[in-house]
Amino acid sequence: MRTCLSAAVDEVRAAAALLAMEQRRVVPEVTYAANGDSWMPLPLPSLVLLPGLDGTGILFKPLIAALPSEVSTLVVAYPGHQPLGYSELLPIVLAALPTHHPFVLLGESFSGPLAVMAAATRPPGLVGLVLCASFVRSPHPYIPSFLNGVIRPSLLKLFPRLSQLKALLGGYFSTPLHALVQEALARVAPTVLARRIREVLSVDVADQLAACTATLLYLKASRDFVVPSWNVRSVKRACPGLHVVELSAPHMLLQVAAEQAAAVLTDFLNTCAHFTNHPTPPIPSP
Repeated sequence: MRTCLSAAVDEVRAAAALLAMEQRRVVPEVTYAANGDSWMPLPLPSLVLLPGLDGTGILFKPLIAALPSEVSTLVVAYPGHQPLGYSELLPIVLAALPTHHPFVLLGESFSGPLAVMAAATRPPGLVGLVLCASFVRSPHPYIPSFLNGVIRPSLLKLFPRLSQLKALLGGYFSTPLHALVQEALARVAPTVLARRIREVLSVDVADQLAACTATLLYLKASRDFVVPSWNVRSVKRACPGLHVVELSAPHMLLQVAAEQAAAVLTDFLNTCAHFTNHPTPPIPSP
């Protein structure tokens, strides 16, 4: 009897949580500013999305679908057949940034260092920086640098299979997500993936992050085995005031927990909208 009652209570709580999440997504909290005798909603900054290792931006589809209509997004894609490093990708990112209105820059996984590099140039309009399941130094510092030569294009031909196996073992495999991953990887040459992985294993932008003046948010996945939790501590050392929000998800946080991530990002955009009208930004709500 007690077991049945407990199960029923758990179901009610779960339903209530889902309802609250949906209401929060559709009707986000809005920041208002005085305009004469009336109060007008502040326009939200645009959200500029820098993609993960694939570089296509295709994997942002679940997140974009979950964001409220008030959020304007811009996806920056990287060349799929040119093996470019971080320094060569930076001009592409800078050229794509908005120039006439405020924006928040989000770097997912591979693109976290690139987002930091872009923010360090202090582009006009930048009001916030988000690192999602990312890093400022090699996420696996125990890997000797001489092993970089092992990362060859022939090995990366197995990447789609390995990605599927990782999803299966991690318990987040789904047919729609698998289809998105396959679509993205089909557009990227193995030579490009190999170059990007070598860049990841040698990057260090901690000093540039320490000099960053934009409001900063870190989205942490609770079950991230690609970018382990010690990377958050590394980011915090460079930026002690870092605000971290942890979501129950694997490394592919923006795809698996798109609804939750969209809610957090919408709150952060509201915080940044407030910051553009006030000298001291409030602390984002978790």
